[in-house]
Amino acid sequence: MAGKHPENKRARDQLSSSETDDMAAPLRDIHESLSFMKQQLQKLDLLEKLRDEVAELKHSVEFNNALIETLKADNASVRVEVNELKRQTTELRAEKVQMANVILDLQCRSMRDNIIIHGVPEQEKETYQQSEELAKSFLKDELKMGPSEADAIRFSIVHRLGRAKAGHQPPVRS
Repeated sequence: MAGKHPENKRARDQLSSSETDDMAAPLRDIHESLSFMKQQLQKLDLLEKLRDEVAELKHSVEFNNALIETLKADNASVRVEVNELKRQTTELRAEKVQMANVILDLQCRSMRDNIIIHGVPEQEKETYQQSEELAKSFLKDELKMGPSEADAIRFSIVHRLGRAKAGHQPPVRS
């Protein structure tokens, strides 16, 4: 067998370059096909990754859209509440002004018949009746009203305004 082996080698050596090219061409085609297939597989892997990322983005966008819709509904609800609160505030302000006017009117009406007398000395443990007599005496003595006129005046309440302080007498209000 050793003798045959050198002949095969010689036969191979004798092959022409065109025959070698003819044999290498299918190998090159196979190599190119494998390289192309490898590139295609890499592209497919990349496409699969992109598809997964797009699916994640789609899911994220859907979640965000649902959140936006929820926030829109909440915002609309809050706007309705704010408008209602504004309306109530306006009503309350108008009511407050009206009540302040009523209070002022009532104060003016209640004070319409009031008399405040300053400088009347206070007696120790002064009673309501004593305060009323002081007021009638003031009308007779200081305002020079006749006794019948002064006695005709009916007081509903006669009292001192505040407490006595050293050197100061609280006025009498009737």
